Amino acid sequence: MEPEKKFKNLNARYTKYLNEVSKILINYDKKKEYSFEEINVIYETISKINLENLIVENDINHLFQNYAKSNETIIKLESIVKKRNTIIIKNLLTSELYKKFINKLSVDHKSSSKKIETIILKLIKKYSMVWKCCWTFIEITNNGVIKNIQLFDINDINFIKENLKQI
Repeated sequence: MEPEKKFKNLNARYTKYLNEVSKILINYDKKKEYSFEEINVIYETISKINLENLIVENDINHLFQNYAKSNETIIKLESIVKKRNTIIIKNLLTSELYKKFINKLSVDHKSSSKKIETIILKLIKKYSMVWKCCWTFIEITNNGVIKNIQLFDINDINFIKENLKQI
């Protein structure tokens, strides 16, 4: 797949979307500390706008990675994603479920826990700055606590298998 090229002009769909999102983020201060609940309320409100405008995760990631101009709304949106995902990942890595998950994978793949954890950390890094974070293998509560960890996405399973071959 060819990497997407940088673009300088927003199409009408992205312009409409960012105008709606900017109304939600008007009072958002990226330097301020917010609780997960506060961030999640903003995130869920923006998710509704995403649905209404048929904006999918790839569209948001495309804006983050390929829009060549500086845009305050996109900067704030990236900040929301970073703050939310940082809390989710911190909660994931410190949860008892994570330790059990690593141990189960190491048994399932007949590999050391250290190797499995190295691969899972690579997988987490892959999802760290995307809109839905690690949604393909974790389920969280409304306050960001890890409720369940389970691999079900074939791409994630293949990622682990391929990385095990390389280690």
